[in-house]
Amino acid sequence: MPWTTDAKVTGNFCATVTWSNGSDALNTCANSVNDGKYAYNNLAAYYETYYHRFNSSWHTDTEFWYQYMKDVPNMFWFNGTNPSTGIQYAPTASTPWPETTFQRAGQGAVNLNFGAVCQDPRLAPSQQSARCYAPEYAITNYLEHNFWHNTASLNIRNEFVDDIRGQRTGTPAKYEEHMVGFDFWAGSTITFRPELSYTHAFTQYGVTALNIAPGASIANLESVSQGGSPNPSGLGKNQALTFAADLIWHF
Repeated sequence: MPWTTDAKVTGNFCATVTWSNGSDALNTCANSVNDGKYAYNNLAAYYETYYHRFNSSWHTDTEFWYQYMKDVPNMFWFNGTNPSTGIQYAPTASTPWPETTFQRAGQGAVNLNFGAVCQDPRLAPSQQSARCYAPEYAITNYLEHNFWHNTASLNIRNEFVDDIRGQRTGTPAKYEEHMVGFDFWAGSTITFRPELSYTHAFTQYGVTALNIAPGASIANLESVSQGGSPNPSGLGKNQALTFAADLIWHF
C-alpha cells in the first residue's frame, strides 16, 4: 500500500509462448522486480516453466526458478557484549536486525531465525559479515497420467532445491524430493489424494534439516559462534519418508 512506510514500486512481468496446437508452452516470469533488498518476503524471483502434452493421457511440466534477497541480515552476527554486565547489546537503530541473537536481563536469549547463514556459523563474530546476498534455486518436474475417463490421475514429482544461505528454509542445504501420488474422484464432489514422498537434505556444518531435534538445528550453532562447545552430533534427521492423504469436498 503506498501510504505504508516501507512501500516500494514493484513490477511483475510474464511472457508465454505456445505451439503445437497448445501441446507445448514456455512461460517466463520475473516476479517482484524492485531493488530486491531484505524485507518481509521481498524476493526477487525469476521463473521458467515448460509444459508438454504427449497425448490425451500423459503430460509433463518442468519449472526452474532463481530467487534472492540482497542485504539479508546474518543470523550469526552479533552486536557485541557489554563488558560490565556480560550481556549482549540489544539491536540498535544502526543495527536493527531482529535476527541478532542477544540477551535481555532476566529474560534469557532472544533469537529470531529469519535471516541468512552468511558464513560458517562456527566462525567467531569478528569473522562474520552483518549482511549478505542470499540466493536459492530449484528445479521441479511433474509427470501426470489421466485415466478412468479423467476421473483419476497418477502424479509423479521430482524436485531439487539449493537453499544456499538457508534464508528460505532456515538451514543451508541441498534438498531433493521424489513423490508419487494419485487423485481419485468420487462423483463430482469428493476427491481423495494419497501420496508417498522421499526427502533427503544434504546439509553443512554437522547439523540436520528434517525432523529437528533439540540442539540439531542451525540456530543452535549460536553457542559455537560465541565460543561454546560444538553441537552434539547425530541429532535430528536428514532423510524422511512421508505418507500423506487428504479428502476434499467440493461445494
